Amino acid sequence: MLGLMIGVVSALFLLGLVLRQLGLRRLCALCFGVSGAWVAGLLWFWLGLEGVDPLLLALLLGASASGGMYWLSSKLEKKWQVFKLPFFLSALALFALLLRPQWALDWWLWLILALLWGLAGLIFVWRESPGMKKIFERVVECCKNW
Repeated sequence: MLGLMIGVVSALFLLGLVLRQLGLRRLCALCFGVSGAWVAGLLWFWLGLEGVDPLLLALLLGASASGGMYWLSSKLEKKWQVFKLPFFLSALALFALLLRPQWALDWWLWLILALLWGLAGLIFVWRESPGMKKIFERVVECCKNW
Protein backbone atom coordinates (compact mmCIF):
# COMPACT_ATOMS: atom_id res chain seq x y z
CA MET A 1 0.00 0.00 0.00
CA LEU A 2 2.82 2.43 0.81
CA GLY A 3 4.41 1.86 -2.59
CA LEU A 4 1.09 2.38 -4.32
CA MET A 5 0.43 5.64 -2.43
CA ILE A 6 3.94 6.93 -3.21
CA GLY A 7 3.30 6.04 -6.84
CA VAL A 8 -0.01 7.92 -6.85
CA VAL A 9 1.56 11.00 -5.26
CA SER A 10 4.42 10.85 -7.79
CA ALA A 11 2.09 10.45 -10.78
CA LEU A 12 -0.11 13.33 -9.61
CA PHE A 13 3.00 15.44 -8.97
CA LEU A 14 4.11 14.87 -12.56
CA LEU A 15 0.60 15.68 -13.78
CA GLY A 16 0.76 18.87 -11.71
CA LEU A 17 4.01 19.84 -13.44
CA VAL A 18 2.35 19.31 -16.82
CA LEU A 19 -0.66 21.41 -15.74
CA ARG A 20 1.71 24.18 -14.67
CA GLN A 21 3.24 24.17 -18.15
CA LEU A 22 -0.25 24.34 -19.66
CA GLY A 23 -1.06 27.57 -17.85
CA LEU A 24 -1.87 26.75 -14.23
CA ARG A 25 1.26 28.58 -13.03
CA ARG A 26 0.07 29.02 -9.46
CA LEU A 27 -0.53 25.29 -8.98
CA CYS A 28 1.86 23.67 -6.54
CA ALA A 29 2.63 20.27 -8.06
CA LEU A 30 3.55 18.74 -4.69
CA CYS A 31 0.35 19.99 -3.06
CA PHE A 32 -1.61 18.68 -6.04
CA GLY A 33 0.03 15.27 -5.73
CA VAL A 34 -0.42 14.91 -1.98
CA SER A 35 -3.96 16.32 -1.92
CA GLY A 36 -5.06 14.29 -4.91
CA ALA A 37 -3.71 11.11 -3.33
CA TRP A 38 -5.51 11.62 -0.03
CA VAL A 39 -8.74 12.67 -1.73
CA ALA A 40 -8.68 9.48 -3.81
CA GLY A 41 -7.69 7.40 -0.79
CA LEU A 42 -10.39 8.99 1.35
CA LEU A 43 -13.09 8.27 -1.23
CA TRP A 44 -11.83 4.68 -1.40
CA PHE A 45 -11.91 4.51 2.42
CA TRP A 46 -15.44 5.95 2.66
CA LEU A 47 -16.69 3.47 0.08
CA GLY A 48 -15.42 0.72 2.36
CA LEU A 49 -13.17 -0.77 -0.28
CA GLU A 50 -10.25 -2.98 0.70
CA GLY A 51 -6.64 -1.88 0.67
CA VAL A 52 -6.74 1.61 2.14
CA ASP A 53 -4.52 2.14 5.13
CA PRO A 54 -5.95 4.87 7.42
CA LEU A 55 -2.43 5.53 8.73
CA LEU A 56 -1.21 6.53 5.25
CA LEU A 57 -4.27 8.70 4.76
CA ALA A 58 -3.60 10.34 8.12
CA LEU A 59 0.01 11.05 7.13
CA LEU A 60 -1.06 12.63 3.86
CA LEU A 61 -3.83 14.63 5.54
CA GLY A 62 -1.33 15.86 8.14
CA ALA A 63 1.08 16.87 5.38
CA SER A 64 -1.70 18.91 3.78
CA ALA A 65 -2.53 20.57 7.10
CA SER A 66 1.12 21.49 7.56
CA GLY A 67 1.53 22.62 3.96
CA GLY A 68 -1.65 24.68 4.20
CA MET A 69 -0.41 26.39 7.34
CA TYR A 70 2.93 27.28 5.75
CA TRP A 71 1.30 28.42 2.51
CA LEU A 72 -1.17 30.61 4.39
CA SER A 73 1.51 32.06 6.65
CA SER A 74 3.59 33.00 3.59
CA LYS A 75 0.64 35.02 2.27
CA LEU A 76 -0.29 36.80 5.51
CA GLU A 77 1.08 39.91 7.11
CA LYS A 78 3.29 39.24 10.10
CA LYS A 79 0.62 40.26 12.59
CA TRP A 80 -1.73 37.45 11.47
CA GLN A 81 0.89 34.74 11.85
CA VAL A 82 0.14 34.49 15.55
CA PHE A 83 -2.73 32.24 14.47
CA LYS A 84 -0.48 29.55 12.89
CA LEU A 85 -0.84 27.04 15.74
CA PRO A 86 -4.63 27.25 16.08
CA PHE A 87 -5.01 27.13 12.30
CA PHE A 88 -2.77 24.08 11.97
CA LEU A 89 -4.41 22.19 14.84
CA SER A 90 -7.91 23.06 13.58
CA ALA A 91 -7.02 21.81 10.10
CA LEU A 92 -5.54 18.66 11.63
CA ALA A 93 -8.66 18.10 13.72
CA LEU A 94 -10.97 18.64 10.75
CA PHE A 95 -8.93 16.25 8.62
CA ALA A 96 -8.92 13.68 11.44
CA LEU A 97 -12.71 13.91 11.58
CA LEU A 98 -12.78 12.77 7.94
CA LEU A 99 -11.35 9.45 9.13
CA ARG A 100 -12.98 9.25 12.56
CA PRO A 101 -16.23 11.30 12.60
CA GLN A 102 -17.03 10.04 16.10
CA TRP A 103 -14.17 12.18 17.42
CA ALA A 104 -16.42 15.19 16.81
CA LEU A 105 -18.14 14.24 20.07
CA ASP A 106 -14.90 14.78 22.01
CA TRP A 107 -15.62 17.99 23.88
CA TRP A 108 -11.93 18.26 24.89
CA LEU A 109 -11.06 18.78 21.23
CA TRP A 110 -13.38 21.75 20.90
CA LEU A 111 -12.40 23.21 24.26
CA ILE A 112 -8.68 23.10 23.49
CA LEU A 113 -9.17 24.57 20.02
CA ALA A 114 -11.39 27.35 21.40
CA LEU A 115 -8.80 28.15 24.09
CA LEU A 116 -5.99 28.25 21.52
CA TRP A 117 -7.94 30.53 19.18
CA GLY A 118 -8.87 32.73 22.14
CA LEU A 119 -5.30 32.93 23.41
CA ALA A 120 -3.99 33.74 19.92
CA GLY A 121 -6.72 36.38 19.63
CA LEU A 122 -5.68 38.00 22.90
CA ILE A 123 -2.03 38.03 21.84
CA PHE A 124 -3.09 39.53 18.52
CA VAL A 125 -5.24 42.26 20.07
CA TRP A 126 -2.58 43.25 22.62
CA ARG A 127 0.46 42.65 20.40
CA GLU A 128 1.62 46.27 20.73
CA SER A 129 1.37 46.45 24.53
CA PRO A 130 4.74 46.43 26.35
CA GLY A 131 4.23 43.11 28.13
CA MET A 132 2.80 41.28 25.14
CA LYS A 133 5.12 42.55 22.39
CA LYS A 134 7.91 40.08 23.23
CA ILE A 135 5.48 37.15 23.46
CA PHE A 136 3.95 38.12 20.12
CA GLU A 137 7.37 38.28 18.46
CA ARG A 138 8.36 34.86 19.84
CA VAL A 139 5.13 33.24 18.65
CA VAL A 140 5.43 34.74 15.15
CA GLU A 141 9.13 33.95 14.79
CA CYS A 142 8.92 30.40 16.16
CA CYS A 143 9.03 28.66 12.79
CA LYS A 144 11.52 30.88 10.99
CA ASN A 145 14.87 30.15 12.64
CA TRP A 146 15.26 26.50 13.33
